[in-house]
Amino acid sequence: MEVNSLFSQSGDAELVNEFGEVGIVISDNDILDKLKEICVSYRLTSSSIANEWAAYSQNNHVIDISVDGLGGFETSIALKHKKSQKTLTTPQHVKQTKKNRREFGIEQDSDINSTTDDDTDLLLSAYSTPAIKSKLKRLHTTPENRVVKRTSAGMSPLPVLPFSPASFSPAQTPSHKYKSRLNSGDVLTKFGSVADSQWLEEVANSPCTILHYNSKNALQIPFQYMFQKLLDKALILNDVMLDISSQIQSTHNLESFSPLALPIQDKCTFAGRVCCDSNGRLNSQSVLLEGDIDMCAGRNVQLDLSEISNKSFSLFPGQVIVVEGTCPSGKVLRAENIYQGIAKPFAAIAVTDNTTDLHVTVASGPFTTQDNLSFDPMNDLINHIKTVNPHVCVMTGPFIDVKNEVILKCQADISYDELFQLHITQLLRATESSQTQFVIVPSCRDVHHDPVYPQPPFPMNLPAELAKNVHLMSDPCLLNINGVITAITSTDILFSLGSEEISMGSAKDRLSRLVQHIITQQSFYPLWPPAEDVCIEYEQFYDYARLPVTPHILITPSDLKCFVKDIDGCLCLNPGRVTKGFVGGTFAQMIVKLPHISDTGTGGVTAHTAARVIRI
Repeated sequence: MEVNSLFSQSGDAELVNEFGEVGIVISDNDILDKLKEICVSYRLTSSSIANEWAAYSQNNHVIDISVDGLGGFETSIALKHKKSQKTLTTPQHVKQTKKNRREFGIEQDSDINSTTDDDTDLLLSAYSTPAIKSKLKRLHTTPENRVVKRTSAGMSPLPVLPFSPASFSPAQTPSHKYKSRLNSGDVLTKFGSVADSQWLEEVANSPCTILHYNSKNALQIPFQYMFQKLLDKALILNDVMLDISSQIQSTHNLESFSPLALPIQDKCTFAGRVCCDSNGRLNSQSVLLEGDIDMCAGRNVQLDLSEISNKSFSLFPGQVIVVEGTCPSGKVLRAENIYQGIAKPFAAIAVTDNTTDLHVTVASGPFTTQDNLSFDPMNDLINHIKTVNPHVCVMTGPFIDVKNEVILKCQADISYDELFQLHITQLLRATESSQTQFVIVPSCRDVHHDPVYPQPPFPMNLPAELAKNVHLMSDPCLLNINGVITAITSTDILFSLGSEEISMGSAKDRLSRLVQHIITQQSFYPLWPPAEDVCIEYEQFYDYARLPVTPHILITPSDLKCFVKDIDGCLCLNPGRVTKGFVGGTFAQMIVKLPHISDTGTGGVTAHTAARVIRI
């Protein structure tokens, strides 16, 4: 069976669009044909293969997509596919697997459960970082570099290098890619209409006030973590579900909720949280609806999505929804209508007579290329700030990235805290004359800070003349910047949601749907269970990671494609990363025309805001 016969032109366009949403442009037909071949061979959808490539390129530091590079990608897919076959132990599953393999023209292995050492090495190389991969290779040492042998079985010996400038300095070849870039200043996307000259003109020194939206519910000091109890965690999640479902009920004038898992012939209204019936990814056949503790005792039922009236839904694990339908057997809920959350109202904007346009620069780490700690991209950002002189510069982590090769190889010659303090101090001193105020938000990828969510602000000791222009905030945080309510998080919730979400018949594009989930679920991180690299303390989450109002501006840095979107009046911005691997990335600029906003306006600011994402 030919590959092209299985894909229509619309299927090609869908594949190109899905890769475009993760920041990959496919213009080569050979690459497109290879991707379609992989889809057919391993029964992957366009969305699935795009997510698999995003994870593969990040884990293996692959910058560009090519036909040759897709060979290693196909190997990793094949290993994961072969591993998944081991779980198919029932006769029905084995029978279905053999049938599918015959349909796709794939030869059946004589022993699908057998694995070799080469398979294990390939699997490790597919998921390991460069530093770990180097441990699997044979070491080439000189007599001066004495090798210390490890006694644990299966552990490869590591060389102990004497400290010297040569041993500390990483290779300079990848850094040359950043220095030799030719696309600096290119505009990737923009929103609103503003003259090009206005972006680069120096902003007058006008007053700018940065405050917490609610100082009583702002995370400002560290807290103890890893002490939460399962019962407390369950009660908090239950309270969140009850809160959102009651808002949906009152907004849409719905009848009282009925308990789940009881046989009900009549059409009723049910509330609950979406979850998956297994440890795999959610699909339309594995959706469960879990009820609350008081009425339903936490029981769940299977959610049948085949009879939805408008044939449109967008679901992910942890989403609080309200469903209208019937549950005749008490085991399967046949959904007819689904209410997928509700957005909070906007906060009022108080405009004064002396209010001027608000200029904001947004940049998200890493601020140095992956092969060194020279922070050349941060220096370029400093030059931009000195030229434009914005009112506010929002900088989100990681600043000292745990994925940096120098960090992975333990080659830094000073402590991580000292390294961070050094570069932030240099940043503030270099821009001291510009009067720009900096908002510094940490990241769970910062190696020198607590990897917990919500994450307290960085602890720093700055001189008084520098501390007046810096605001150390938590992740996430909700700020009032000259009356504009701005929500900021450095955690890549969009990537995590995109890996779990399923949708059908939605009028919005994928990125718009993902951002809308944050607003309608009234949470900076609505996904549950969270991604493996996100450690949530739910007692703190309930107080500091929920949205009491819909923000005017939502800043969510992500590895996905950069964008500026109007989501129901909220300006949603993904500025991208300042660096991507060994090459330069992007940052963003915004201009909010506050004088054009009516006094005590209660709507969004998108009609009076311009934004653009440009290359560093």
